[in-house]
Amino acid sequence: MICGHKGDLDAHEEWEFDIRQKTQTLKNIVALCSACHGVKHMRNTERLGYGENAKNHFLRINKCDAMAFANHYAEAQILFDCRNEVLRWKVVADLAKFGGGEGIEIKRRHIPFIQNPYKKTGTEPLNRMDSVDGIHPFPMVWSLEINNYEGTVRVVSYCANKILWLVDDKVVKTHYNIGGIFASTFCVENVEGTRVRFVLVGDGGKNISLPLQLTDTGGG
Repeated sequence: MICGHKGDLDAHEEWEFDIRQKTQTLKNIVALCSACHGVKHMRNTERLGYGENAKNHFLRINKCDAMAFANHYAEAQILFDCRNEVLRWKVVADLAKFGGGEGIEIKRRHIPFIQNPYKKTGTEPLNRMDSVDGIHPFPMVWSLEINNYEGTVRVVSYCANKILWLVDDKVVKTHYNIGGIFASTFCVENVEGTRVRFVLVGDGGKNISLPLQLTDTGGG
């Protein structure tokens, strides 16, 4: 559809985004060669290490210079950042109109929004006690990262033998540590519950987090 390539082709979806309504509507599906498809998804292409190849393909197909590419890239980045303010999009897609798509439904992802209780209180999720018994170090939180785009909570800690992840006070996952700095990530996708806690367990005691409230955003 862009460069006229014949042979193996990729299917590329064209969407219309309504930021105010937080909806993305499938408007068309077009056939692209892998190189043109890589340009369309430039951020992912760069992540995979093929950004320079995609840039050169853009210059060749559009018969333009590097400055034109830079301007186009900057405009695309601004648009991406604007759309990325919406964490949950409602997907609207009628696949029947493309032929052969009758009866196919788009799978909806259930990723609740994670509220960070430590931002509200202005405190850090750190317990600065040295130990419970005065001998063994108390398990401490080094950092807490909440990614509401992916729906993940990442805890980096030290002096912890394991971490317990609780949903509505019920243990749903346990990660064990073999020593040193300890990182653990928990994903809330498809979690049925209203709050998440984590408990660091070490020889010096337990460090229990504040509850991280989960809110259903109703997105797709």
